[in-house]
Amino acid sequence: MGRLVLAIKDLVTKFDLRTFKPDGDWIYTWSWIRTRDEPISAAQYLKFAESDLSEGESERHLVNALTNAKRALHLRMEDVCLGFGFASFGERRSFPRMVEFLSKVGVTAPRILNRLNQLRNQVEHEYLAPHRSEVETFIDVTSLFAASTQRWINRQPSDIEINQDVIIEGQTITLKAMAFDWERARAHLHFISRRGNAQWEQETLAFQCPSEDFFRCARLALENEW
Repeated sequence: MGRLVLAIKDLVTKFDLRTFKPDGDWIYTWSWIRTRDEPISAAQYLKFAESDLSEGESERHLVNALTNAKRALHLRMEDVCLGFGFASFGERRSFPRMVEFLSKVGVTAPRILNRLNQLRNQVEHEYLAPHRSEVETFIDVTSLFAASTQRWINRQPSDIEINQDVIIEGQTITLKAMAFDWERARAHLHFISRRGNAQWEQETLAFQCPSEDFFRCARLALENEW
């Protein structure tokens, strides 16, 4: 008895992103993330923090410097999170929730951001005056975070041409492209297949945040972009 040949719509439902390994050169087109520059931008808050620190080392200077650096960090985190679909992640924009989201998307590792949050909590909730070295570290890491995320703000993956064959239950279909609707927090995988001399068949898989497959698509897009 011959092997049962499944239709493409049945094959794509069996596609497992957890086992998918990118191959070949992916061709990207990009969008961008809107950042808030008014009334005060993240870059301006960072400059305020640096000015506070340069003007003195009193507890007032150190607390003000840390507070302004924290505002810069939060503003940049919120902009990046919203640009990658955070509104569909649920709950309010708490610092831990944003750290979790950025980690899931693949924008940054959470460890350093959690460490900064501990220092921020000590000042805001335990009323402890920070040391100058701690404030300098906070400002430096916030600057690095702003610089590293600028890449995705200017070059946010939008549509990716892939053209990679995948084998599902012994049959080969082609993952043609990956596309993102970041505003609605959706990822789409477009597949094509051809049976002999028949016309090309097409099928699409869609993933919505906060599904794990949505985050897998986002990480693949960011990790495979050079």
